[in-house]
Amino acid sequence: MSDWSGLSRRGFLRAGAIGVAGVAGAALIGCTGDDDDDAPAPAATQAAATATPAAATAAATAEPTPTPTEAPAGPKSGGTLVWAMESWIGNSDPHSVGNWVTHRTKDQMSDKLIEADLTVPPHTRQPDYTDPLQPIVMKLAESMEVSDDGLEYTFKLRRGAKFHDGTDVNAEAVNRNYDRFWRADTDISFTQVSGWGHPQLHQHTDRVEVVDDYTIKMVNNRFFPDFLSLWTQSLFGNYIVSPTQIEKVGNEDFANAPVASGPFKFNERVEDERLVFDRNEDYWGEKAFLDRLIMIPRGEPATRVTALQTGEADIIWVVPPDSIPQLLDQGFKVVQGLVPHIWWITMNPRNESFQDLRVRQALQHGMDRPGIATDLLRDTVIPAYGPNVPGQPAFDPDYVSYAYDPAEAKKLLSAAGVESIEDTWWFPSAGSGNLLPVQMAQWMQSKYAEIGFNMGAEIVEWNAFGSMWPDLYTDGASASGSWGMAVNWWGNVFALNNGVWNSMPEAIGDEAMDILDRAQFETDPDASNELYRDANRRIMDQAYALPVVHDSAPIGMRDEVQGFVHVAVQWNDMSIVWLEDA
Repeated sequence: MSDWSGLSRRGFLRAGAIGVAGVAGAALIGCTGDDDDDAPAPAATQAAATATPAAATAAATAEPTPTPTEAPAGPKSGGTLVWAMESWIGNSDPHSVGNWVTHRTKDQMSDKLIEADLTVPPHTRQPDYTDPLQPIVMKLAESMEVSDDGLEYTFKLRRGAKFHDGTDVNAEAVNRNYDRFWRADTDISFTQVSGWGHPQLHQHTDRVEVVDDYTIKMVNNRFFPDFLSLWTQSLFGNYIVSPTQIEKVGNEDFANAPVASGPFKFNERVEDERLVFDRNEDYWGEKAFLDRLIMIPRGEPATRVTALQTGEADIIWVVPPDSIPQLLDQGFKVVQGLVPHIWWITMNPRNESFQDLRVRQALQHGMDRPGIATDLLRDTVIPAYGPNVPGQPAFDPDYVSYAYDPAEAKKLLSAAGVESIEDTWWFPSAGSGNLLPVQMAQWMQSKYAEIGFNMGAEIVEWNAFGSMWPDLYTDGASASGSWGMAVNWWGNVFALNNGVWNSMPEAIGDEAMDILDRAQFETDPDASNELYRDANRRIMDQAYALPVVHDSAPIGMRDEVQGFVHVAVQWNDMSIVWLEDA
């Protein structure tokens, strides 16, 4: 039996940590400093790691500019921070599976048993995208024991932790959470939140049981190497919330009055307008610096920039690339760093237009990934050539499936007996991980017209777009997707969604599916990486999946916003952020 109070990547095969950012951490654009990966600055004073993310290679760095002559004073409490995001928040129930925008809010008010440490910048000891570290830390569990066969996980809970309603976080409370999001046919089972993520995380779990008042045990029937790592990912809403509040307001209304145990607590939700959190003064851990955190949706890129410039917002997500130089000149900060992300299209295998492999290969070669990355998105992304993502251990930065080659695209269409092709592809208007989808669709239309593909573009509001995905898949439509995870099991997620996130097994192919099935149980990390790379290649041989770019998630903020850490996921710990002018 191994006792774990901290975790390492290979300490327990792959189960002990998550892979994260690809390049050497995050970059504070326009600033330089010490880039010693082995000695990152304290999270409370460091806005981001200092190596600049490369557009196409991990070795590239930005030209140095003078650093500020006066460092800010130490962290201080107080103030309200307004946080403008690229879409509305969605469901506020911590157990629900939602998009990254939704997850950013849940992560502020909720704790899990274990979590990725988002108070430190990601870093890598090798500039190859594949071995970065973002350690897992104990949260509501103060320690964990794993049996020698990797099947039993025993969590000792942190005494003194309380939910926002004052009730205790104990083993029975944790068990009641599993009654709600995992077990069927209990008095609080809620199918709207049990959905896809929880069954997948616990697909090999036989039982969850209370050992004593502050000990909970999970027993699996098969060793699943990425089990612990997946706890830290956004798909799996295994936050621990107050059973008392669930019983008080009911499953349906819990989203409107959520009670959890995190550093911020829910205050107010005004639909499509704002979500408000207040500091939890009774938090079991280090208290948040901010008095209040307000999230507001600003879907139009220019509107987000204006919100920052006018003082309506203190920090904004998805800074439009063309606005970055202007914001820097005006004294704002912009941070970025490659994250586990891919923006892609799936050519629907149910669509007659894409039955011929040569047609699909033509559209692969006709996709101007370098132009989108450099000319449209100004090197805030890198071209994507497969479903594997930066930060995933199996990611290969040197792999290129289909280079941009319009002449080859025309030859392939001619060989297929196709002079021109016409189809409508679907895109969201904005949304988490979606970059600038309208402008990207317009770029694609222009370039595809040159090879004989008349691509129509249907633009839909983000949350509505998400609810439409299954029907789009069934109807044979092709649509964009945006997601990614910092674990190899992302390859299985990409393949097994059955259209829910616009990935579909028919588009993957039987050979790749078989390899992915073997890969998820491979205990040797190097062998696992090779299996996932092999599956990645075979998926691209099928050519239904059309990767476009990987994001670096640029975030802009006032200079007075301090302590923000750009981590290699699409959500952040806002409890460590403070305002110099509070």
